[in-house]
Amino acid sequence: MKVSSGTYMPVLKWRMGEYMSLSRLSNKRKKFILPIFVIPPIEYDFENEKDSKTIDEHLDGFGKKLKEKWGDQQAMIELYETISNQKMANGDLSEVSVYKDLVKNQCSFSPVIRIGVSKQQLRSVVGTLPDATSIALRLSLPDLVDIEFADKLSKLLEELGVSRKEVDLIVDLGRPDTFSPYEQLSRLLAHYFDEIESLEDFRSFSLISTSLDLRVVKKPGGVFIRNEWLFYSELVDNLRSSKIRIPCFGDYSIEPPEFQSLDFRLMQPGAKVVYTTEECWFVVKGGGFRKNPHQMQDLCKEVVGSAHYLGPGYSIWDKRINDTAIGTEGCGNLTTWKQVGVGHHLTLVTDQVSSFHAL
Repeated sequence: MKVSSGTYMPVLKWRMGEYMSLSRLSNKRKKFILPIFVIPPIEYDFENEKDSKTIDEHLDGFGKKLKEKWGDQQAMIELYETISNQKMANGDLSEVSVYKDLVKNQCSFSPVIRIGVSKQQLRSVVGTLPDATSIALRLSLPDLVDIEFADKLSKLLEELGVSRKEVDLIVDLGRPDTFSPYEQLSRLLAHYFDEIESLEDFRSFSLISTSLDLRVVKKPGGVFIRNEWLFYSELVDNLRSSKIRIPCFGDYSIEPPEFQSLDFRLMQPGAKVVYTTEECWFVVKGGGFRKNPHQMQDLCKEVVGSAHYLGPGYSIWDKRINDTAIGTEGCGNLTTWKQVGVGHHLTLVTDQVSSFHAL
């Protein structure tokens, strides 16, 4: 796909709530999205005190499912650190197994690698991919400010045998302790972006971050500022005046950057609707979902009755909120409301990014 400053690059965990939301977007919006899919760690079986699957079972069928859910669209693929560089039953590394599977299913993808990756993994990347496959290089802020960064980058590109035109450069801030003051962080990043040699030559350039932490949201919820978007707007103004390349916008949707291993025998996930607006998240939260799924009707009524709601015609997920509120749809399950939150977020942010860059 052609990547421009108006391309939206969300990081999405390869779980049903996320990939189903993405797959159900309109084709009009899909063409403006280049997702970074992270294959999650193996879930832990707390009852039997062991991993729920082997690494082979965990990765089996990934390529086929990606093709089913995302078709011929481009995607970036990363294995979470705990399943990266693992040995499969046939002796292949886990990355090699995934890449072979993706190639077999004719998926359009770029592998995500990081500075500091082992030579063994680099050989796996180089030896498995078809010709002309681009590489996604995901950097953290410590990578970027490292005084040896330029040398490490040049060495990595040389070992991969790729030019900058074949690399998608991703700067991932994760969830910073603070974005404020925006101007100060903006100047800092502009400085380091300007230090990246031949930044204009990379196939794409993106900045990813999030400020949402649903773990700290208590009943009944509240309004939470989308600092990553407001900061991005400030950064773009700074970069335009400095004539430094403007990155694409990316975030983590409504999910945290990290993965959590939860023992659901000991906890009750709360019922909630996470509703994204242009500058904030409106979160309505109830009690334990499994004890009372019918509370979702009241939570949806609260969203529909708020000034934040965009109406049932905005997206299929907005319609679902409305239909549950009026009782023509049921209350679903936890995955249903993950899809609703993620799907509405992807829809709104895709529109927001396209409009911001006047596409």
